[in-house]
Amino acid sequence: MFFGRGIIALLFCLSAGDSVAHPHGDIEQQVLLSVGLNKVALKILIVPSYDEGKDVFDYIDTDSDGQISRIEANRFGELLLKKARLQINEKKSVLSGTVITMPAKEAMYAGSGTIQIEAVAAINLAKNQRSHLSFEIDYQKLSHDWFVQPFYFSDLNQAMNEKRLLRSERGRRIELLLTPRADQIATGG
Repeated sequence: MFFGRGIIALLFCLSAGDSVAHPHGDIEQQVLLSVGLNKVALKILIVPSYDEGKDVFDYIDTDSDGQISRIEANRFGELLLKKARLQINEKKSVLSGTVITMPAKEAMYAGSGTIQIEAVAAINLAKNQRSHLSFEIDYQKLSHDWFVQPFYFSDLNQAMNEKRLLRSERGRRIELLLTPRADQIATGG
């Protein structure tokens, strides 16, 4: 009898520990990263489920007035983007031109509201040199898991023959190794 209760207690502790490790399990967090030779366009999408919508709304609505003001939306976007890092050939790139779109309270509570945060970075990838791009987002207040998906503008597709994608286990970090077409590679001399 004691052995059976011990197993039940152990299972309860293990399941409680898992919920502590993942503060919210029903929030989809994605980053769409569009890469070209001269710019990177970033779109962050956060979609809380029906179960999490109220909590996420209340987290962003810091003055608890039932509305997300432009100031609160901007503050949330700034906090999130501070945890995002974009590097081109090991040099940090600055994200700017931030646009933040918040869904209505009712949509967020119903699990059908999408938070969108958009930003761009001016970059300069040479058509005739290998390049390394990395992006990481380490904002974990809502969920530990992210999915970062790269897309390529046509100028990058035309210039780079090989695009190798490396992902971190939790999806928060990607690396792109870009190699130009063989007839475009600089000989260095």
